[in-house]
Amino acid sequence: MAGGGALPSPCHSSAQGERMTWTLLVLGHGRWDYLARTLNALEASVGVGFFDRRIMSLDVEIAPEIAPGGVSWEILTTGGRKGLTANVQQGWDALGPSEWVFHLEEDFLVHEAPLNQMAAVLQSHPLVSEMVLERQPVNASEHVNGGLLGGDNIPTFTAHGGPRGPFWREQRHLFSFNPCVYHSSVAAVGGTERVVTDRLLADGRSFGFWGAQGDAPRCEHIGVSGGMGSVGWRA
Repeated sequence: MAGGGALPSPCHSSAQGERMTWTLLVLGHGRWDYLARTLNALEASVGVGFFDRRIMSLDVEIAPEIAPGGVSWEILTTGGRKGLTANVQQGWDALGPSEWVFHLEEDFLVHEAPLNQMAAVLQSHPLVSEMVLERQPVNASEHVNGGLLGGDNIPTFTAHGGPRGPFWREQRHLFSFNPCVYHSSVAAVGGTERVVTDRLLADGRSFGFWGAQGDAPRCEHIGVSGGMGSVGWRA
């Protein structure tokens, strides 16, 4: 689906010089037109060939015969309409014990994703569970507050970063399934965003968003209606 040659692969080394293993985990439930656009955007912004592993976890009966980006994929299927929890768990069960994961649902266009930098912040802040790419505002509260943070779902946050380091924000309200980076050690017991959030909060964890408040969105949600976890599909 994603055409063209992959971008040159960035260095897979952490700030400490350690080799980082990267896994792309794509989750979907059969909206193939969105999936094609999502993978094309990722090819342009990151390069599908950047990743050491590429896993596609699908909540469909039969997986399509696809090889997006001209690279190998591990394609998993729940058998059909088992719901968000089953789909997330299927993907998480396929991860190894020490992988950096870029989590991407089938209906997000990624415009910018400095994955190694995002992972480096998580390495230096081990209680921060994930680093999220902020999407565009989609409701009145988000528009008024300049994004997701400060809105109804994530009312409070702490800003970090400055001239000598990247800007990012920390909050304790939501583990988001929007495009994000996390370590596979976080991906144990799946569930809805609320279930995973409560589990991690109980362990004293927090959640990060990449960039400063008011930055332009780094990804775009193109399937706001009918997306993963939507009414009638949530499990």
